Amino acid sequence: MKIRVLTSRHIFPVAALLLALVIVAGITYASQALGPAREGGLASSATPDSQIAQAEGPLPPAAPAVGPEGQIGLEVDGPEGQDAAQAQGLAAPADTFSVACGDVAGLKAAIINANATKAHDYITLNPTKQANCVYELTAVDNTNNGPNGLPVLRPYCEGGICWNYRHYIYGNGAIIRRSAAAGTPAFRIFEMGWFSNVYLYDLTIANGAAVGAAGNNGAAGSNGTIGMAGGAGGAGVAGGAGQGGGIYLTGGGTLTLTDVKVERNSATGGAGGNGGAGGNGGAGTVGSPGRDGHCDAAGCPISATAGSNGGNGGNGGNGGNGGNGGQGQGGGIYNGGSLTINRGQIVSNWAVGGAGGSGGVGGVGGVGGVGGRGGHGDCW
Repeated sequence: MKIRVLTSRHIFPVAALLLALVIVAGITYASQALGPAREGGLASSATPDSQIAQAEGPLPPAAPAVGPEGQIGLEVDGPEGQDAAQAQGLAAPADTFSVACGDVAGLKAAIINANATKAHDYITLNPTKQANCVYELTAVDNTNNGPNGLPVLRPYCEGGICWNYRHYIYGNGAIIRRSAAAGTPAFRIFEMGWFSNVYLYDLTIANGAAVGAAGNNGAAGSNGTIGMAGGAGGAGVAGGAGQGGGIYLTGGGTLTLTDVKVERNSATGGAGGNGGAGGNGGAGTVGSPGRDGHCDAAGCPISATAGSNGGNGGNGGNGGNGGNGGQGQGGGIYNGGSLTINRGQIVSNWAVGGAGGSGGVGGVGGVGGVGGRGGHGDCW
């Protein structure tokens, strides 16, 4: 992987040139209206209010040029003009990264370095524009809001202040996908963190799988003491939501997709926990024995009596209710922030709820107590 950091000497002449091209050509970027939403493709939530420091100066939307050695460059021939450009505030600083086709480690490193840089950043994938260029993800990178295949894209922050520098990722027709090989764990592809500002271009995001956490099982009920009912089992805990199989956009974040295809991703809610088993009822008390027959002092017979009945056993406790399955939200994209789609496709994604937990087994009723023995024969 080659990494090249451009200084203001490179950036400001380029910004002036690109700005002039935009003015002359009258270029505009407009979002296309989306057709009927596919089930599971896109889910949104409310965006909380937030404040964030703004990076100075506009940044051109064009992708950086790729030099003859595969390095990203924005160099322009001509007289030195960086001082004049800087005085006009034409562009903020920028860092550039080039990631060879299929280099997953390089892609992760580029995101980590971009997050740590106080500048706009350009990450160019597939710089040589190969056909069928795939970045195959096989392992979980982090579990920030559920398992992610790539590092979370974040704003640059220091001293409690965050700057709204932009992350630009140019795919050049590349595919980023989760491996379909047996044994590959479930994870989404991208997460855009709090207050992030991300632009994706000419890229396919596929086969991500966001799965909510399974709910815990309910506790078993306590067994009853002698003759007492068993305690009820505890309810199972609901499963967690599965959100954004392809992309998870966190609240306060901004994401713009241009010519991006999000396909065959899924979001599945976690299974609900099973209800706890009810406690067993306590055994009934033993009956008292009957009185033996005998003769009183005058020699008169006193009859024997029957023993008393044994006590009832306690009822078994009810089993706990099974927990609800978690929701599946946004098979393709979970949008908690501000999302713009230009000429994109969100196709063949799905979201399903998790299975509910099973109810707990009821406790066994206690055994009834043994009746007392009858008294022995009369006096003779």
